[in-house]
Amino acid sequence: MDAPAKKRNDTVKLVLFLALGIVVMALSMFVITRYFSSWEKVNQTMDALTPWLNQSYGPFLFVTLTILCILIRGLAYVFIIIGGSVYPFWMAFLLCWAGFSIGTGLSFLISRFFLNDYFRPKLEKSFLKGFNKLLVQNGIMMMFILRAVLFFYRPINWMIGATGIGVRDYWIGNSLGLIPNVLLVLYVFRKFKTIESAAGILLPENILFLAGLIAFAVAVLVIRRKYFSVKTKN
Repeated sequence: MDAPAKKRNDTVKLVLFLALGIVVMALSMFVITRYFSSWEKVNQTMDALTPWLNQSYGPFLFVTLTILCILIRGLAYVFIIIGGSVYPFWMAFLLCWAGFSIGTGLSFLISRFFLNDYFRPKLEKSFLKGFNKLLVQNGIMMMFILRAVLFFYRPINWMIGATGIGVRDYWIGNSLGLIPNVLLVLYVFRKFKTIESAAGILLPENILFLAGLIAFAVAVLVIRRKYFSVKTKN
């Protein structure tokens, strides 16, 4: 493919991605308004889904709905709450983690197909070239840090696809970075349901959890300083 034809092809893919984004945003607004715009609607949705999720095919259905929710930019946190309400802790964690890993991974692949050819050459010549180089050289660690620090920040799923990070590095780093996020939200939700008074926060297991969370945060900050402060050469 010659240069003019490639440029036209890249532009067409960008326009298609923007059109797809508009459709996704409209669908997202409908889903949020219809099912998740208030705690009352969240509870109604949860009550409606629970009998289905308790069937033999329930785990597969839950993972599928989680993936779809991520792809349409829905309220992903809600599905952690639903999973934590329906399934035992570790089963809920595995199902949520699988759904989030696949959903964010598919978002990355869609972005890689539509945006990478158009934006990557521009990134390599912009002020973000150092960041892009770090993603290429230390993709797993960088993606782990981004996901662990920014939690479920939705633009990550689309923006990183336009960089030079490898698919394998993204998938591994993203999946590992999701583990503490899903565990944190799920654990806090389960604890919120069981704590009956302020004194319950001071239970040894809760103090141990908070200490572990602080230690993890410190570790992330140390790693972030080490990798994000690297000055790449032109």
